This record gives sequence, C-alpha cells and structure tokens, in this order.
Amino acid sequence: MQLVSSNTKQVPPRAASPLSAKMRAGLSLAIAWVALLFMASALHAQTESGTVTGTITDSTGAVVPGAAVKLVNTDTGGKRSGTTNSTGFFSIPALPPGPYSVDATSKGFSQETSTITLSVGQILNVNFKLKVGASSEKVEVVANESLGLQTEDHDLSAVMDAVTLEDTPEYTGYRNGTFYAQTTEVGVEPGSQLADNNIGSNVSQYNQQSNQLFIAGQGFWSTSYLLDGVVDMSYFDQTATVSTPAEATEQVEIIRNSANARYDGANTLNALTKSGTETFHGRAYEYLQNNQMNARGWNAGALSENRYNMFGANAGWSVPFLHKKVFFFVDYQGYRQISAAFLQAFLPTAAERSGDFSADLTANAGTKQPATIIYDPTTYNAANGVGTTGAGPNVLTPFTNNMIPSGRISALALAYLNLAYPLPNGKNTTAGDNYGSVNSRTPRRLQHQRQGSPLRRLRHQQPRHH
Repeated sequence: MQLVSSNTKQVPPRAASPLSAKMRAGLSLAIAWVALLFMASALHAQTESGTVTGTITDSTGAVVPGAAVKLVNTDTGGKRSGTTNSTGFFSIPALPPGPYSVDATSKGFSQETSTITLSVGQILNVNFKLKVGASSEKVEVVANESLGLQTEDHDLSAVMDAVTLEDTPEYTGYRNGTFYAQTTEVGVEPGSQLADNNIGSNVSQYNQQSNQLFIAGQGFWSTSYLLDGVVDMSYFDQTATVSTPAEATEQVEIIRNSANARYDGANTLNALTKSGTETFHGRAYEYLQNNQMNARGWNAGALSENRYNMFGANAGWSVPFLHKKVFFFVDYQGYRQISAAFLQAFLPTAAERSGDFSADLTANAGTKQPATIIYDPTTYNAANGVGTTGAGPNVLTPFTNNMIPSGRISALALAYLNLAYPLPNGKNTTAGDNYGSVNSRTPRRLQHQRQGSPLRRLRHQQPRHH
C-alpha cells in the first residue's frame, strides 16, 4: 500500500475591491434601465395605446374561430398578431397610435387586408367578412367611416392630428399652440384670457402661458392631463405641467362627458408626442414677428419695437444596429422676445451718489417720503441705550447734515450704480418718480425674455401574440 500525503493551505477570501463594487452597481443600473425600457409600453398601455377589436365572419354571417389576425405598423414596421376565439372575436391591445395594415386569414378563405389609423387611447372595432377562396387570394379594403367604428366606450371624444395642430392659426403672443388649438374643438375653452401670464398656475409664474382648459362647461378641477400615457398635471392648481410644441405633438385627444374610469377626471386631455420611424425625418421651423413687417391700423401711429422669435428643430429615426426595435425622437423649441416699454422709476440723484442726503431732512411731498435721518453705524454706544438691552434712538450718532463722507462710500459699488442706473431726467409722468425712459437703452428699455424646452422620447417595440 502506498501512502500519499499532501499539505493544504487555506487561503482567506479576498475582499471585494472598490472597483468591482462600482462595476456591480453600474451593471445593476444598466439592467434596471433596460427593464424600464421594456416595461414602458406596458405601463403606458392604459392611456396612451389603443386597441383593435373585431369579429370575423364568412359570407353567410357565420363566425370564423381560429382565424389569424396580424397588424403591421406601416411607420415603424412593428408587428402584432392574434387569433379569434370560438365566437369569432379578436382583441389586440396596447398598440401605439399610428397607421396600420390589418390582415385576416383562415384556412379555406381568401386573405383580407384593411388599412386603418389608430388614434391615441382609441378602441377601434374592425370587422372582417371573409370570402371562400385560396389563401393566396388577397382582398384589400381601405378603412372608412363605416369600417373603423368605436363602439366600446360611451364617452365623447375628439382627436386632433399633427397636421391640424400645425395649421391652426397662431394667437399673437400665445406660445402654447398645442393647448390653444384645442379651443377650436366643441365645448373647449381656455383656462384664462389668451396670452395671460397671471392665471394662478405654478407653471405660468415661470414665464409660461395658460396650461389650463375648461371642457364641457365644467370647472378646471374636472380636467386631467396626460402626456405619452403619464399623468402630466399639478394637483395643486389642476394645470398641465408640461406643454409640448405643436411641431412635436402627434395627436391630442379631448375626452368629455364622463371619461372612462382609466382616466383621472371627468374630462381629459391626452397628448401624444411624435416618435421615430423606420426612415429618418426632421425639420427646422420658426415663427417670426417684427414691427417692420407687422400690419397696423390705418389711423395708428408708428409701431413700437417688437422682435418675436419662436424657433425649433426636431428629428426622429430608428437607433442604428438595433434591428429597428428602438426608435428615438428629439425636439427643441426656443423663444426670444424683445419689446420696447416706457419705464418710470425713482433713482438716486447726483448729490445722493456723492453721499449728500441733506435734502432728505425735509419731507418730500411729491414722493410722500417723510424726513429721513441717516445714522453712522460705526458710532454705536450701548451706554446711551435704554435698560439692559442697549436699544434706543441714541445709541447711534447721525451723520453731520445727513452727509456721508466720500471716503466711506465704496468705489466699486458707486461704479456699478452709475453703470446700471442712469441719473434722473424728469421725463416721468407718474408722481413720486424722477425718471422716464426715452430711448432704446435707458428711456425705452428693451425687455428680453428667453425660454427653451427640450423634449426627448425613446420607444422600444417587440412583437406580441394575443
């Protein structure tokens, strides 16, 4: 017998390096991002996506069970399929809005194809009547008012497409074209006067226009707002938080008269942004107003200076190397406006800029400013105060004749004051002021307003069978 002995040495496990921990964290975030991307269509299905339903029968009216139904999105190439049940009924839900071709086939019958356009949140009923024949035979039918019927919901709704949105005339000074276009629909009114920035909305306080609509004669509290299937609303004042440019909006649905329970409100505005397609598409646009080109009334004087530019660009396509499964769309809209305004103010005089406030020792009847005494902050003496707190009118000594010594005035602050604020000119028309603007820099100050709103959308599609 041969004895073999061996010595083993236990090596303690190595502690994980900080780098490997970071790699695991990054991998976890990447997996979570991909999971959210694949779940996006399911999360939005209840409000953004549409559904195609229908019944398939033969020429005698008898139902055809087991018939195959295939839908193809002609913009993105996305495919969905389903089969009819024992009653000849089929339903294919969670479909992104857009143009589709619908094929219905069954053994012993010729294939029938229909083209439809599915709107945001729509439940569209499309019925087929198959004819006996070879499966290689194909009958094409273009959808019309009698083919695509919405019979699944009781609410009243209207859908505005992208072409109508862009062709709706702009209201001067009103930048929320998507919302303004909806006021052309029956029973829709703006939440405030057009171009009103002070409607009480938390959005309007940041140089936005009205993001509020009255629908079907009901108050603002009965309207909810959705954007790409997600709630887009401030519950504090019942207004839309984000308003997409008309050029970046594919469809807007107005639902009134007791909306479906899947919506959060009796009335709903359901907006859908544009998406990328199999082919690249993009555009650049600008809306321009200029007092040199604007019309004026026959008896009106010269127009005041006005420079209004609302511009933007967008693009959409499929993401390369991903087999046309992921599509992107990006949009940017900017806003610039310069307008002339007559400004009035009460500005420091030349004497006051040099430290001489002796004129303030006498009350000013024009400005209603009472007599003012300026105290030297370096002369504080608590002993002159009252009680233990040392407070009172005698703890500081006034400047002699209300004049601040020139050596006590900051040269930098004085230079900024002279650069930013002109001297009084007496051109004011309001009592209590001493300055009125009269030219492009100081008298007619140019008011600049700037705004930019980027929009990005990424959508993934995968085939499903129902």
